[in-house]
Amino acid sequence: MRRAFPSKRPAAKTRGQTVNHDRRELQAPAAAAQTVSAKSERLIRLPQVLTLVGIGKTTVYAMIKSGEFPRPRKVRNISLWVESEVQNWIRGVVEDRGERQA
Repeated sequence: MRRAFPSKRPAAKTRGQTVNHDRRELQAPAAAAQTVSAKSERLIRLPQVLTLVGIGKTTVYAMIKSGEFPRPRKVRNISLWVESEVQNWIRGVVEDRGERQA
């Protein structure tokens, strides 16, 4: 029978893994060996993309179709963008504007 409230017992841990008691998640030792760039990669959803770039959904999808904007990755039925790709696109737009003004 499951309890409706969290248990006060620490989460079970398996050999070679550490337990974060605050979040109750297991972290494998191999996870610590990941590179810094891999840790900083995040997948973001469309509302976050729209907030970052400041343009509308229709414009984003038109730019994806024409190859001007990074394509999303499909995870099951969800479209997710790699945040660093969107940030690089923003940087490119800013740099292009700087070159035009100079």
